[in-house]
Amino acid sequence: MWWNTLITRLREWGRKSAPTVQGDLVKAFRFARSSRWLPGALISFGVALVIAFSVDWKALEPILARPAWWLLVGAIFFYFNATACRALILPALTSEQVGYSQSLFTQNEGALVNILLPLRLGDNGQAFLLARRQGLDEYEIRSAIRVERFFDAFIVVGLLIASLLISNVDKSLKLVLLGILLLMVIFLFSIPRLAQPSDRLTVFSKWFAESFSWVGPNFQPKALSFFTGLSVLSDPAVLGTSLLWSALAWAFRITGLFTLIKGVAPVAPFGFGVFVAGVLAISTRLPSAPAALGVYEGVIILALFLVGVDPTTAFACALISHFIDILLPLIVGGAVFILEVPSLTGLYKQLT
Repeated sequence: MWWNTLITRLREWGRKSAPTVQGDLVKAFRFARSSRWLPGALISFGVALVIAFSVDWKALEPILARPAWWLLVGAIFFYFNATACRALILPALTSEQVGYSQSLFTQNEGALVNILLPLRLGDNGQAFLLARRQGLDEYEIRSAIRVERFFDAFIVVGLLIASLLISNVDKSLKLVLLGILLLMVIFLFSIPRLAQPSDRLTVFSKWFAESFSWVGPNFQPKALSFFTGLSVLSDPAVLGTSLLWSALAWAFRITGLFTLIKGVAPVAPFGFGVFVAGVLAISTRLPSAPAALGVYEGVIILALFLVGVDPTTAFACALISHFIDILLPLIVGGAVFILEVPSLTGLYKQLT
């Protein structure tokens, strides 16, 4: 019949064209992988254009000179203490397998990866460098860093809700937000119990890898490391300690941001710092150029504009804050990064 002839010809065509199609797919995959930086670059460029037309450049210089020197020193002090507290989280989550000094240096090296390379590869870079230096499992460290990011997300959502609760929003909306905040607290205290199945998942992943050896080399290391990282949450002491350091890091970060905002806008209340810190933490996960250029400044401008600060004043605050965020990793981790990473191109290929 005609359809049998058609099917036979299609199969012959498929066999003949398979190598060509496979080669085209490989090329398309390589192009997509190599051009992943493009959306972030376009976003940063677009935001930079908006900033360029929104800021009064003539009025910018006097505003930049407005903060007193002791306010700038105070802001740097608070930013550094936020970094110092954050470096205590990873040792707690890895049961002290990672020392404090190694955590501090690799944290700043990860920040330098974000500054120098696209795609927000700082967390993966921190895990890679730390695993290579300490002889630890890279995927287990990645899992611990993801737990740390979960704490960050939890605290940021709480901060945004708290900033809305103290603002002049509708009372019915405040009740809804208060209910959400209560549910978050209940969930927080339930984490040790919810994390207990990760032990059983670890056992299952071992059985699965042993039963299906063809997926073992790829599946087992990642799965076991991921579940091992999650299992630390079943210990209330580890959860409480790491969450405490995370909260302290955020307290210092917010205070540093508020100090800068106060320097350029003297009448700003402390809630401005809370709101800007929360919005900035969410938005810097968006695709952007290296160092979040444009996006970092644009988000601070938007956040402060929403609470009544003009774009030029907000831009001055963003420039100073971004400068400190770039300066501190260079001071703390720059020398180690230069000695350990001879080639940025090689590091980029390893992380992607």
